[in-house]
Amino acid sequence: MEIEKLVKLTEKEILNTRLCDIDFDLKSSSLMRPINDLYYELNQNLVNFIPKIWTSNEWFSPDGQAGFAIPFYLHHPRLIALEKKYTSSAEGSTYSEFMKLLRHETAHALDNAFHLRKLKKRQEIFGLSKTDYPKNYTPNPQDRSFVINLSDHYAQSHPDEDWAESFAVWLNPASNWQVKYSRWKAIEKLNYLDNVFKTLRTKRPKVQTCHNSDCISLDTRTIREYYKDKNKQFKTKRKSFIKTDQKIIAQYIVSNPSKSRKIIDQFSKNRFITNKLINECKQTQQNKNLFNKIDIDEKQISHLTKQYLRSGRYKVIM
Repeated sequence: MEIEKLVKLTEKEILNTRLCDIDFDLKSSSLMRPINDLYYELNQNLVNFIPKIWTSNEWFSPDGQAGFAIPFYLHHPRLIALEKKYTSSAEGSTYSEFMKLLRHETAHALDNAFHLRKLKKRQEIFGLSKTDYPKNYTPNPQDRSFVINLSDHYAQSHPDEDWAESFAVWLNPASNWQVKYSRWKAIEKLNYLDNVFKTLRTKRPKVQTCHNSDCISLDTRTIREYYKDKNKQFKTKRKSFIKTDQKIIAQYIVSNPSKSRKIIDQFSKNRFITNKLINECKQTQQNKNLFNKIDIDEKQISHLTKQYLRSGRYKVIM
């Protein structure tokens, strides 16, 4: 089925459509504009490499392959809307975010193509690729050893993600990394990247093949089944942390962010955790009538914060 026909289908009809039955032709897609922008950036930086890109059900670069996959839902606005509805987000649905992810995945593909993880200096600066990926991590926003590209300070999750995020910043023509990171410890990583790619300009990739792993044309699930599996995998339907009798505290926190932030910071000692808790409070249904009747004190906010810390919900799931 041609992807343009999705416009004429109801939501139910789209959900009952098998992924393999939709023609996700990347070459004729509007996604080629940002992809061509990526190619231009690589050319401008004299990077002797063009990654193979195909469509799957998520963003990933298979180990040992010179390319990466992008998720199917980015091919059409109707699919983006469904992704947001059933998973609460759609990674790469804006031009800016799409470019950030393209640069990030290109870094992984480059790593595979040139065997860069074997470089001794790379291992010293970024760490070992064989380090196990954590099930979750808690970033420190004040740590200046890492660049910032994707959300949740993703560079802090693993040495290979640190590498990919650093490359994404280095490649981005608008990042102004020489100035922005000049007083950060992360500048060492960016300068190293700059030197590495100067030496690679005349070299050919050691790996140029790509097998289009998990290509969407082989996925026989319906879109409804895809969301069922995804929600089960990432547990996106978990209950709200805020209990019914705590909603008024959550509302107070949202209505008095400056005062509440100071109290929460005393216990979290981490701006990322504080922001996470405040965002959870924002997602709680508001009740203005109740808010006008009850006064919230510091002890109640402190108690809620301690509960949140014990829950571990602030951790970024890998």
